Formats: sequence, structure tokens, C-alpha cells
Amino acid sequence: MMTASEWNRQHKAYEEDGYGYDINVQPKHRSKEHTGVVLLARDKLFILRAILLIGIMCIGVVITSAFVASVTYQNNQLKAQNAALQSEVDTLQTQVDSATNLSTVASKASDKLGMVFPDGRSYVEITSADKTQDGFAASLKKQAFD
Repeated sequence: MMTASEWNRQHKAYEEDGYGYDINVQPKHRSKEHTGVVLLARDKLFILRAILLIGIMCIGVVITSAFVASVTYQNNQLKAQNAALQSEVDTLQTQVDSATNLSTVASKASDKLGMVFPDGRSYVEITSADKTQDGFAASLKKQAFD
């Protein structure tokens, strides 16, 4: 067994050698040597320019996409208007076809104007005094669409 005086002597010798019983919680200071990659100013400038260029390109893509969407929307509106106009043209063409149909013209000529198909014995002689002001085609057209 160790006496108290021996223990004190060993303890003081231990502390004098720099081995204390206290716990040092301060972090150790690192040396200022870098273990990573060192970037030079020109490298940093190159990286900054590359990032700016990529950002400008991304903004350009977004603006282009918005423009394409706008043009596509206008295109679809024009297609819808064209379809509506085409259906109206088809309706009017059907009305014109029915109004200028030979049987329609013949029935209007016989009913409203009293015209008949000629036989070999009867004929009408038209003089310049019998000529209409608007012309035969214009008056027939006017009566057909009334």
C-alpha cells in the first residue's frame, strides 16, 4: 500500500511533467494550411460568369416558353373563329344552292311571274321598250332572295 506522502510526491511529479488530471475542453488550433483546392481569382471570375450565363439562358427559355404559349393560345382562338365562319359559309352556300336550284327558279318563274314553257305555236317578241331598268338577271335575283 502507498502512503499519503508517496502519493503526494507522485502526484506532484505527474503534474510537473505536464500530465494533469484536469480536462482541457478548448479546441486545438489548426494550422492555416489548406488541405482542399485553392481557387484563384480568375477561377472565381470564370465560375461567376458561367453561373450568370446559365441564369440568362434559363430566363431566355422561360420567356420563349411564355411567348410560344401566347402564340399557341392566339392560334387556337383563330382556329375557333375560322370554324365558326366556315360553318356560316356552309349555311349560306346551302341557302344559295337551294335558291338557285332549277326547280326553285322554275316554280318562282311560273308562280310569281306567270312564265310558262313555250310550245311551238306561241312566242313573245321583246322590244327595247320591254327591257327592264335593272336587267333580267338582277330582277330575277332580287325576287329569288325576297
